[in-house]
Amino acid sequence: MVKNKFIYIVLLLGVIVWILDIAIDYYIFRDLSLLDSFQLLSFTEVLLHTLPLISFIIFFTVVLYYANKNKLAAQKLKSLENKYEVQFNEALDGIAVANAESGILVDCNHALLEMTGRGRGELIGKHQSVLHPPESIEDGHSKSYKKHLHGKESQNLEDRILTKNGEIRDVSIKANIFEYEGTRYIQGIFRDISEQKKTEEQLHLVQFSVDNSNDSLFWIDRNAKFVNVNMASCKNLGYSRDELLSLQVSDIDPEFPPDKWTEHWNNLRKSGSLTFESKHKRKNGTIFPVEVKINYILFNNREYNFAFAHDITERKRTEINLQESESKFKSITENATDYIFIKDIDRRYTFINQAMQKLIGLPEDEILGKTPEEIFGHEQGLIVKEVDDRIFSGETVEETRPLAIGDKK
Repeated sequence: MVKNKFIYIVLLLGVIVWILDIAIDYYIFRDLSLLDSFQLLSFTEVLLHTLPLISFIIFFTVVLYYANKNKLAAQKLKSLENKYEVQFNEALDGIAVANAESGILVDCNHALLEMTGRGRGELIGKHQSVLHPPESIEDGHSKSYKKHLHGKESQNLEDRILTKNGEIRDVSIKANIFEYEGTRYIQGIFRDISEQKKTEEQLHLVQFSVDNSNDSLFWIDRNAKFVNVNMASCKNLGYSRDELLSLQVSDIDPEFPPDKWTEHWNNLRKSGSLTFESKHKRKNGTIFPVEVKINYILFNNREYNFAFAHDITERKRTEINLQESESKFKSITENATDYIFIKDIDRRYTFINQAMQKLIGLPEDEILGKTPEEIFGHEQGLIVKEVDDRIFSGETVEETRPLAIGDKK
């Protein structure tokens, strides 16, 4: 602005000098009685006196033009600087600028200060390694800094930063190198990805747990097609993953043929979850029993049957063995002439054989679930309880005692 005022003043002084020059020449011509000659040559004289002024005006016009042009350029540059400064300070990601050679931080924005929990004075003038935990430092610089400095420009690298309170946060850093007034600088943009990393780790943990589960897991669509399976399902059925994903439920479960699937799907939608026993068929044709728990899931507007299948071959074998043992036990005890009974920890009868039932003289349903006091009365019940207590303490009791049962003794 001061420059422009100076140019206008110089231009005004030039015009004044030109007017004075014309006036002086006019009075000289008049005093020398050359007025007629002046009048005859007035155009020539005026032209001769005007040329310097025209040159003067053209010169200062050019000067003024370039001065205004430089001013507009300076204003534009200032506007860009202000715009950059606003964007720099209001950016959601943290930004740091460091001397590329020394690694000294020369600038940073508010987001980086909030991310690290530090004040501006705690970062500016410090080495960039102050931003990172010790395990991220190599040869005095952070590993990501060295890769950005000597590697591909604008690449995203993951690293960690150290906050003022000692918390370590995961960040993604994108950097670029620029030169200003002969000095190289590196600008890094820090994006906090701590929550993203936690989510990824949780997903990896879930996927790892699913893949390493001993139970078969299936994601099934409404058309009975497998859309996803875990490693255990492939192992338990003897198929590869690609083979299993090309099959339908009826291919591995003979109890769910295609004509029953629609009814099954509708029942699942209504109840939300079901548990039942079924049979699965391996690739080699062998069949084994399973307990299946299924859940109805709606995800991204798509319906799924999420199924867990647990091999219950051992349980079934145990149940059969138990049934056989119970049958043998019942056969032995029912035909025994000795009095046989079983009590729980509360001294209540849970089993009696026929001989014991005849001895007591009551129906079986009036004996099971009751204590000796409830059956024999208080006095006789205490005698039985005393023996029971010794047995439950681990003692083996072999003795004969009189016991009144009804009218028997």
